[in-house]
Amino acid sequence: MRSRRGVLGLKVGSVIDWNIWNRAVRTRVACVERTESIRMTGRFEFLFSPGQLDGLPSVYYGSARVRPADVGALQRVVYQRFPTVTVVNIADVMQIVEDVVQRIATVIRFISAFTILAGAVMVASSVAGSRFRRMREVVTLRHWAPQGLEL
Repeated sequence: MRSRRGVLGLKVGSVIDWNIWNRAVRTRVACVERTESIRMTGRFEFLFSPGQLDGLPSVYYGSARVRPADVGALQRVVYQRFPTVTVVNIADVMQIVEDVVQRIATVIRFISAFTILAGAVMVASSVAGSRFRRMREVVTLRHWAPQGLEL
């Protein structure tokens, strides 16, 4: 059972010393929030006071909804103005995922058809084999049966 301090053992007023890119940053915990998340991974978020991380490398995330016809023009402008920005077009990613799913579905359909065909061949072979055996048994019994006995 976890303590009231949480997984990291922190409480309001705890001091945390950070080493970020060989720069020491000392912080004091102002708030601990417990969330009831259904995520499978641990989740820790730390908010720093303005200015504490000035001069350190940072990553910014953003998103924009753009009409499909305007995506190319927007990407060109962003690349010209901000050459280090990475633009990910989610529509392209979703198209790739859809193509992969379609290929997997095609393979599954082929395997299913092959399995059904193989099953049908096996059933037909079994029926034909049992019919041949029955005819052979009838011929054998007629040949060896006594003269007055009808089968």
